[in-house]
Amino acid sequence: MVGEQNQSGGFNSNDRKIHSIKFGTNHKTFFLNFKTSAKGRYLKISEQRFGQQTTSIVPAEGIEPLLRGVEEMKGKL
Repeated sequence: MVGEQNQSGGFNSNDRKIHSIKFGTNHKTFFLNFKTSAKGRYLKISEQRFGQQTTSIVPAEGIEPLLRGVEEMKGKL
């Protein structure tokens, strides 16, 4: 994992945001944050629903396989 969690469960505040996108659907809000840290670049994907937030981290080298998977799933809609 690139963005290491600190003791409070958050990510290091010295990680620098490169680009962010926010969008909503139904009762959920999604945040896509492309960030960089001392260990490299990563995509932070967060979902917020009814005040609770879950987060996944994808290292930069994993973004292309993730996008291919999303495109495959999109074709099944």
